[in-house]
Amino acid sequence: MTRSLAGALFNCKAGRNPRLVKAGLQAILDEHRPAFVMLQECTGYVPALSLLTGYRLVIHDVCGTGILVRTNVEAKFASVHRLGSVPWPYRINPRRPLKWHPRRAACKAIVDGWLDAVAIHMVPDPEHSHLRAIAYATGIRRLARYADDRLARPLLMGGDWNTPGRKDGPDTPRRLAARIAAEVTYEPGEVLYVLNRKCHVSDVRTIPGAGGSDHALFL
Repeated sequence: MTRSLAGALFNCKAGRNPRLVKAGLQAILDEHRPAFVMLQECTGYVPALSLLTGYRLVIHDVCGTGILVRTNVEAKFASVHRLGSVPWPYRINPRRPLKWHPRRAACKAIVDGWLDAVAIHMVPDPEHSHLRAIAYATGIRRLARYADDRLARPLLMGGDWNTPGRKDGPDTPRRLAARIAAEVTYEPGEVLYVLNRKCHVSDVRTIPGAGGSDHALFL
């Protein structure tokens, strides 16, 4: 029997008013009614996102990834999987002091009893920082290990890859997809997209600025 789910990827955009984030995401949920949403940059909004109507936050991590699931859709075995161990450095702008971001992690849940949904947010701009490049490569290797250990169910890895879907080369999502026998399903110019194995992704569209994010909503 063929089964289908509507899904979405949404980067909440850090540093915003939690009430505005909640209102913007609620509008997206009310309009599109996805069964699940893979979140990025949600750390500062967990209390607000826990109050969304019709949805529950089944898993989240301090690094900002999380998964929302509609209340009438089953979600089991939610867990966090580290994609690295060393925090990576960043500056909001060149005049501000150096800060350290928590190590990245993937958030996973089995949605609707069959889909292994894995939300990710990879380290940004790995080409211009040795430490970020190491963190990105480590994350790719750990996602490959995760996929190798879970061959039974259809797999969907989705989120903000911070690398275009068309890019190929060592330690890229496209090379990861080839390694685990998955497809890369993306819209040109976007960094939010999915790797899908043993499942087909169709009717993809992106909506720039939806919910007040600086990334396009991926449906």
